This record gives sequence, structure tokens and C-alpha cells, in this order.
Amino acid sequence: MLAEIEIAQAATVGDIQKIKAILAADYIENFRFDANDRTALFYAVMHDQSEAVKCLLDHGANAEHKDTSGKTAMDYANPKLYEYMQKRLEQDKKEVTALANAFETIFKNEYAIAKKNKKKILVILGERHHIHKITLLKNAMENIVKSLGVHTLFLEFPKILKCGDDSLLSTEAIDNHPHRDEGAGTQERNVVMAQEINKAPKDALLLTGTLHLRGFLELASSKIDTHKYHVVPFNLGKLSPMYDADPWVDNPNNVIQVAGSSFTNAEPVRAHWNQPHYAKAITIGSLIFSTGCLWGMKAGFFAFAGLSGILAAFFSCEAVAFFGLKPYQQYCHQSLPELTQKPKEQLNAFKDGANPNLTMVKSCLMMRDWWYMKDYYAGRIAQQEKEKALIQRVTNAHISQSYSV
Repeated sequence: MLAEIEIAQAATVGDIQKIKAILAADYIENFRFDANDRTALFYAVMHDQSEAVKCLLDHGANAEHKDTSGKTAMDYANPKLYEYMQKRLEQDKKEVTALANAFETIFKNEYAIAKKNKKKILVILGERHHIHKITLLKNAMENIVKSLGVHTLFLEFPKILKCGDDSLLSTEAIDNHPHRDEGAGTQERNVVMAQEINKAPKDALLLTGTLHLRGFLELASSKIDTHKYHVVPFNLGKLSPMYDADPWVDNPNNVIQVAGSSFTNAEPVRAHWNQPHYAKAITIGSLIFSTGCLWGMKAGFFAFAGLSGILAAFFSCEAVAFFGLKPYQQYCHQSLPELTQKPKEQLNAFKDGANPNLTMVKSCLMMRDWWYMKDYYAGRIAQQEKEKALIQRVTNAHISQSYSV
């Protein structure tokens, strides 16, 4: 039986435990709809299941979604249930308005800094897809940036899906890895998306899942080019009741966080990712110096002086990172103790029910890249006992360099 039918049936009879179990397995079931465009919330409302309504709303259900007749779930509610849903919706919109106002202040400041430094601004909105409150806030943010001259929205969707038609901005689908739906890992997709973003810099919003943030900001192969972009990353995922904590993404020095009705200070994040780019000045200075040496030195030293200039110009391109002016550390370079001390609940991500690609497993183990192993395995279905046994080994193992596949 399809999960979306199961959750509709559970909502119809008010089976809260079953609703929670289905959403724990896949929160997206809260947003699937039937042939009449009705989600589980409609069925809970139409059968006066107030506790089921509360549960679904607590898990991010969209009370403003319309069915094929143009009605929302609230239009089918009894007076008492309607009043409850209306109050919930008003409270959500009040919170969103406060956050939007806080965002506008941050954005205006960061946009001015970007222009001063002759860079394009890229506001990265890390989110959980389909959560209604996040959608409301995203729409408010689009209004704000459009009013100030930003017209592009990069979407973590493939072009074939033609998403974003309801956006106020001009949308560009960038998640176009050829094997996106056939096992391509998060980092593989990050590489393709970053290439799309970097090839033609423009002032833009980027809407993406929170699990992509680290790849865009820190990993070398998929990093947004901060020589071209002034990046302003936000973690909106915490507005989702199903948010999975991530120490890196939740760090207010890495990503701006939701803090009640406002956001955490943007300055540490700006300092982390948007240091002034010194490489150009260093390169020009080194070339001028080497040219002077070439003219002023005797013929016997020409080769030495010329080589010095070339090396200075080359290394100056990485001078900022090399001398610690721009903190940088690849996640896959974590030490062995860091990897073996992951919280127990996180290790539970390596459950039976995964369908691994053995090459990917071996590569991840060699790199000790726990993050992408977790992402690659999560939610997949094992087909063979050998694969299940491998996942069990990964689940229980103290990951080490001697690990063999």
C-alpha cells in the first residue's frame, strides 16, 4: 500500500501513532496529495480528527494548500477546528514577518558590502523542503531581495522538473547531475551545482537543503567562488520540527541561525567566508617586484629573478588561505578520533535498509568521510544479504585506516 494512502487513512481515523511513524520514516508524506490534490491534513479535517490535525500541523503541514476545487483544508473544518487552524496560521505568519524584517536588515547591509567589494551577492537559504513556515519565509525573502534589485533564484532541482513557477524571481534549476536520481551522492551533486553557480556570477538567492551547505561553503571541489561572490548563508532548517541537528551547520560562526524571531549575528559568518581578497594585490606586487629585479640585476641573475616572480605570482593566488587569513579545512581531513566519536544516534543512520555502491563505500572509508557515507546510505533499500552485512559492519565499526571492503 502506498504510504500516502496509509497516512490519509491514519488521518481519517485519527491514528496518531501511525501518523508519527510514517512521518518519522519520511516527513515528505505530509505533503503528498491524492488525485483531488488533498493531503493527509484534508482527511483529518474532514473527519473532525482534531488531534491528527494538530499532529500534522506540528510536522509542518500546509494549511493553505488548495485541492482541485480551490479549497483549503480549513474550508472543510468545523467552526472550532477552523478557529484553531486560523490561530496557528496567524501565529506562523507573525513569526515569519518578524524574521523577514530581521532578514531585510541583514541583507541590506551585506548587499552594500558586496557592492563595495565589487562582488555579486549570493544569499544561501539552507532549508527543509516543503515545510510551510519555511515556504512563507522564503516568499517574504524573495520579495525583499527583488525590491532591492536581485532577480535570480537558484533552485536545488533538475531542469527537467520545471520547478519554481510560483517564484517572484527568475528561477534557474542547477541540480543537474546526470545521475542525480540514480545514486549520485550529495557531494557529487554539489560539484555540479557549484559549477552552475560559479560560471556566470549574478546577484541571487540559492534555495537548497541544509545538508548541502558545508559542500558549498567549505569543500574545495564544490565551493562557491568567494572571489566572485559575497556569500550570506542562512540555516532555516530549524524552523522544521523534523530538523536533524548538525554541529557544523548549527554553528553560528559558519551559518547565520534562526534565533527566536530574529537571526544570530551575521558578522562572524561574514568574517569567516568573505575576507577581503588579497591575492590580486599580492600578485601585482610580486610581478612589479620581479620586473624591477629583472631590469636591475645582471644577466646572470635573470633566470633566478624571473623564476622568483613566477613563483610569487602563483602562490599569491592561495596566499589568503595559506597564511590563515581565510580559515579553511576540508571535512574529510577530520582526525580518526573525531570520526569515531560521532554520537550514537547519528551512527544509527547506518541501518539495514541501505543499498550501497561498493566503490563509494570503499572511497568514503579511505577518506574517512563520514558525512557523505551517512547521506549516501540514508533511506535506501538493501537488495542482498551481503550489502546488509556491509552496512552492519559500517554501523558497528570503529572506522580506521585499516578498514577493508
